[in-house]
Amino acid sequence: MLGILFTIVLCQPLSASIVSTYDSDLDGWILPNPTDASFSWESPGGNPGGFARFIDGLQNNGGLIRAPGKFLGDWSSFDSISFEHRQIAAGIGNSYVPYEVFLSGAGGSARFTESHPGTAGSWISVTAPLTEPSWTIESGTWAGLISNVTQFEIRIEVLDNNNTLGDTAGIDNVVLRSAAVPEPASLAIWCGIGMAGMIAGWRTRASRCLRGASRKVAQSPVLI
Repeated sequence: MLGILFTIVLCQPLSASIVSTYDSDLDGWILPNPTDASFSWESPGGNPGGFARFIDGLQNNGGLIRAPGKFLGDWSSFDSISFEHRQIAAGIGNSYVPYEVFLSGAGGSARFTESHPGTAGSWISVTAPLTEPSWTIESGTWAGLISNVTQFEIRIEVLDNNNTLGDTAGIDNVVLRSAAVPEPASLAIWCGIGMAGMIAGWRTRASRCLRGASRKVAQSPVLI
């Protein structure tokens, strides 16, 4: 029975990653403090297909985009955040600031930073491991935060432009990745082995039952 339960549990669909590929729209992402900046869906130009485009204005807008509800909740079964960022146009007299990711919830808040290479034009992949040493805890605890994330933001504007126009950036392929699971091929092998074992067990028990029944018939007295 335990083998049957193990096989059934193992072969159930595994928790999936949560993804925004911007194939057809912004997928619920917003610029919470837009002022005079522009945040829109564009296609083509992504990596591949569509992407989320930010065009800065004269006023300070924070340069952060906020995730939709599908990304929020208990993150304890996820192991990383990744996204692709492209600085399309750098403007004039601007200096780069680090990539940043911000998480907050009732249990705390934290910030992840990674240096920008300082060049524009190509898509750059950024990965933030969901491990406490990779983040700066700004309030509460990591365990308390990760158990219920209520706000997730990514810095799309990575230029300190001193209120000048001209910088344009894009984000694509945001992924909240599920924790490591067996590769599909390995999982199929293990599920196949489990099912084969179950079938073999059933056949063995059925064979024993038939042999037992045959012996009983053979030993029964014949009535005339």
